[in-house]
Amino acid sequence: MYLRAGLILQQAAILSKRLQDECGGDVSQQVQRTFDLFCSRPADGYELKASADMIQAEGLPAFCRALYNTSEFLFVF
Repeated sequence: MYLRAGLILQQAAILSKRLQDECGGDVSQQVQRTFDLFCSRPADGYELKASADMIQAEGLPAFCRALYNTSEFLFVF
C-alpha cells in the first residue's frame, strides 16, 4: 500500500508540473486539460466549478491526486 501511495504522489506532482507548463496559472484551462487527459472528454459545468474551487482551496497537486483516485479514471485505464 505504501508504494502505491508514493507512486500516486509522484505522478500527481508530475501532472501538476505538466499542467502548469501547458496552461500557466489559468485554473479553468488546467481543469479542462486534466479532464481531456484523464477522461477523454471536457469537464462539464459542475466539474469545472468544483474542480476550480478545489484547486483554489487545496492546490493543483491535491486536485491531481484526487483525479487519480476517481472511478472514471481507474476504469478507463
